[in-house]
Amino acid sequence: MTSPTFGSCVSGRRFGFGQAWWRAGLAVRIGAIGCAVAASLASHGEDDVVVDDGADTPAEVHGRQAEYDLQESFDLNMFNARTHGNGIQFTNPRPSPQTGKVPTAEPAGHADSQTVARVLAFVEPQFQQITAMVDLSKPQERKLRLSLESEARRAAEEIDACRQKYLGVILKGQWGADPKQQQLMQQFQTDVQQCRERMRQVCRAGSLLAKTIPTTLDADQQAQLNAVVDGRLDCLWRSIVARQMIRFETSLGLDQGQHEALEALLVEVRPALQHSFGTAPHVLPYADVLVRLAILDIGSERLQTAVSARQSLVLWQYSQQIAGRRQHLESLGVLQKKVG
Repeated sequence: MTSPTFGSCVSGRRFGFGQAWWRAGLAVRIGAIGCAVAASLASHGEDDVVVDDGADTPAEVHGRQAEYDLQESFDLNMFNARTHGNGIQFTNPRPSPQTGKVPTAEPAGHADSQTVARVLAFVEPQFQQITAMVDLSKPQERKLRLSLESEARRAAEEIDACRQKYLGVILKGQWGADPKQQQLMQQFQTDVQQCRERMRQVCRAGSLLAKTIPTTLDADQQAQLNAVVDGRLDCLWRSIVARQMIRFETSLGLDQGQHEALEALLVEVRPALQHSFGTAPHVLPYADVLVRLAILDIGSERLQTAVSARQSLVLWQYSQQIAGRRQHLESLGVLQKKVG
């Protein structure tokens, strides 16, 4: 199985970059590629934006009493495909149809048995991607599925432990006037983001599934899987570099030779993008930072083999500003964490 590449679409090596018509055409093509990649990533961005769910959001209440059921809101943000990774939504308390009263909290220590099923439903498409990439025998597929289910149970336990904090909890108060309620809302958002990330980790590097794959596949199967994953990451990285080169051509005044040389250097130092089977890495919101980190990996001396001393200095200073962001991207799951 082979993966498509963007090389023929975005390199532009046979054309002169000094021609305005070509630059405009390239911008259109790269923009279209960027939109396509963005759609495939199901981008979740900085999940700290409160969005409307048919009720007043905290930002819209402005002094009047508002109530939000944090148990219902937690489930909505965690397990609803429409809202997962798309900001934070709140829902109003739902009265019981029998009593008309808002349900009370479940007993302490109660484990939500539905959470395991919900996590498995979320990661099942990713597991199906593995079976599509490699021809597995029935025993191999069964072994990998058992590891997936075990990791899903671990994740569900952690999610349930967090969810317990919000059973029966109603977020209310006059926003902007009650620091405790503001703190509760902020903690809720943080917990949802962390639980979302935990659910995404079920199929990522470091998960039990990822650790089981090398001991389950034979050498040929592992090589086939690695090739598909590597091809996908390479395709994604080339598209990111191509988009960034549009900016560099404008800001640095690159000629065709400089454009090609710098692009080749950047493509060569593809970062260790986090990979989750079935979903592309979530990188587009961090594309600029990733390219700057790649420039730091290239080094100032090698930069001068591609561009002039002046252009190299601009790129180096531009990238030095975010030298400490690598660990942040690792914590967000954009980059794989370095071992050792």
